[in-house]
Amino acid sequence: MANGKEEKGNDAHAVRLALAKAVANRKVSDDAISSVAKRLAASKYKIRGIDVCIYGICIDYIFDNDQWHQALPELVRIEKGRARGIDILIWGIPWPEIFRVRVGHEFEELPAVNPGEISGLGGR
Repeated sequence: MANGKEEKGNDAHAVRLALAKAVANRKVSDDAISSVAKRLAASKYKIRGIDVCIYGICIDYIFDNDQWHQALPELVRIEKGRARGIDILIWGIPWPEIFRVRVGHEFEELPAVNPGEISGLGGR
């Protein structure tokens, strides 16, 4: 959202590239990346970030008003995906009206991450 207005759609190619970068060190096929990226790009809310997390991937959305709660039902419902976590963060004193909503999703095509692999702790 920008200035309280919903931004329409995502560029499917940009979403695919961001997803490919996020899972670059994992063994994920191009077909799996393309399949998940197509489903993510279908969201009417602009994706601001994609990262690997313990659930599979986490998607970041930014809202500049408190309308994030109206968007939640769509943000957690992605075809063939399972929402596993939601974090809503206020950006703090400098920008109290900006919210980052991070949704952790599990997709069959994308392997979940061992928490030790993210932090660099734990090992093989």
